[in-house]
Amino acid sequence: MWFDKNGFVQSRVFCSSKFAFVNGTCEQCPAGSGSVWFQQDKCMPAALMQTQGLLQSQNYQNYLAGGVGTAASALVANATNSTTSNATKPASLIQAWSGLSAWMFLDGALTYNAYNSHVTALNTNNVGSITTWTTSWLKASTPLNTWFYLAYGFLVMNGVSLLGVMLGAAGKQVLFYRFTQFGLLWPIIEIPLVGLTWTQYVACSTLSSNNFSSSSSSTQYSSCTGGSDSEYGDAGTIAKKINSDPRDLWFIINVLSVAAHTVITYYSFPAFANYFGPMAVPKEGPVENDNVRNAEIAYEEMYGTPEEQEEIAAEDAAAAAAAKNNTAPAAPADNKADAKGGDKPQNPDGWGGSGADWNSNGGWNML
Repeated sequence: MWFDKNGFVQSRVFCSSKFAFVNGTCEQCPAGSGSVWFQQDKCMPAALMQTQGLLQSQNYQNYLAGGVGTAASALVANATNSTTSNATKPASLIQAWSGLSAWMFLDGALTYNAYNSHVTALNTNNVGSITTWTTSWLKASTPLNTWFYLAYGFLVMNGVSLLGVMLGAAGKQVLFYRFTQFGLLWPIIEIPLVGLTWTQYVACSTLSSNNFSSSSSSTQYSSCTGGSDSEYGDAGTIAKKINSDPRDLWFIINVLSVAAHTVITYYSFPAFANYFGPMAVPKEGPVENDNVRNAEIAYEEMYGTPEEQEEIAAEDAAAAAAAKNNTAPAAPADNKADAKGGDKPQNPDGWGGSGADWNSNGGWNML
């Protein structure tokens, strides 16, 4: 509420969310202007308010001033919708990420197959002399167990990634993005698994037959490195087929695979976040109303909620009524002069002079 230069009370007029205050009335904004919000006497595109930093831009000032330039329709068309992305789709990175996920899954399967075959050969050739060397024991023993941990890890983690790839191919882009987020953990797990497969091996020269005997209390092993063929070869006297362990081959394959997987995972994710991230923002209500609601929030921050506006209007109306009642005092009803100069009017309130000041023309002597 405020007073103009003539002393009259002025009150802000608020229109409903579908109208703007123009020429003293609430009028609807022009049809076909897109999703709009109204600020006092201006029709304002909601997307214009939503666009970051645009409220202070020259385009916005030109628009309010009625300028042409980048007008409302262009601003609405160029505004970012929070459910889509303006970034270019990183198709090649999506293909690379998907392809590496498929290869890592296959790598896990091939690693499992290679060591499952090796365990079968150890069991077949040694179970007669080393009774504890069943296939289940060998898979759980040091150091062969680390290869199975690695294979299981590759299969599970990259199987999850492949599920995301399939969902993405089916059009579920946000779900694909969520799976790429999970995938950020995979290299962190894969690298230690590969390292474990190498560090658990010991040199055969540090071991003896007691370490491969079912009756010994010494630490038992299912493989070692650098053994002689006479002791660990196909007809070894300590343990047969130990030298057939494909450790070197699969260690090199897995190191290269994990290195490539790590590079692609962390190189591609920023592009994924830039493209898919805006699509993953949680929504409330229909998508087409998002811009309008964002504008409503901004409008309420500037001018208050409808309830607050009604309260202000009521206060302004009361103040206006009070100001109107006090603009000028009413003249006393009984102060009427006799046409022939009869009874002098009384001045009970003492303003304007005494009765002696009343002149013959029926007026007050002010001098």
